[in-house]
Amino acid sequence: MKSDRLEPTATLAQPPSPPTESVEQHGREMTSGALFILVFQVLALPIGVVISAFLARRLGPVDYGVYAVAASIVAWLQVSITTLFSRSSIRLIADAGEAGESSDWQSLTSTIVGIQFVSGVALGLAIFITAPLVAAALNTPDLVSPASFCRRKGVYVRPHRTTRVQA
Repeated sequence: MKSDRLEPTATLAQPPSPPTESVEQHGREMTSGALFILVFQVLALPIGVVISAFLARRLGPVDYGVYAVAASIVAWLQVSITTLFSRSSIRLIADAGEAGESSDWQSLTSTIVGIQFVSGVALGLAIFITAPLVAAALNTPDLVSPASFCRRKGVYVRPHRTTRVQA
């Protein structure tokens, strides 16, 4: 693979070669990826407002408050885990780049993503296991089973039931 960095033997008389198409293609991919993320981040707020309005009407003030507290607890835990991993990941990848291990950052990144996935699953299981404690603290037994909570409040659309005709 050809490197676009200046070689130690390059002089002012020998300028570096122009970037190859792969570098330009990489720039296009980075730009399109950044625009894709931007569009979804811009759409997240209005979609969240619509969902919140729908849930507030369907649940009522008391149950929406319980939902908001439970959602805040889960969001706080998710943000904490993500922040922890993003800061340490940036540091590890930067250290690998400074050490000149340019090919090793990809394996390091895949390892970090795997660890973050496992920690997310563990966090989900911890939330599931501790849900009865949180429900008892909030004095809302329906909070333990989100399906029963939503079904009781009519949030889920119930499937149409068909009846069999016996001959």
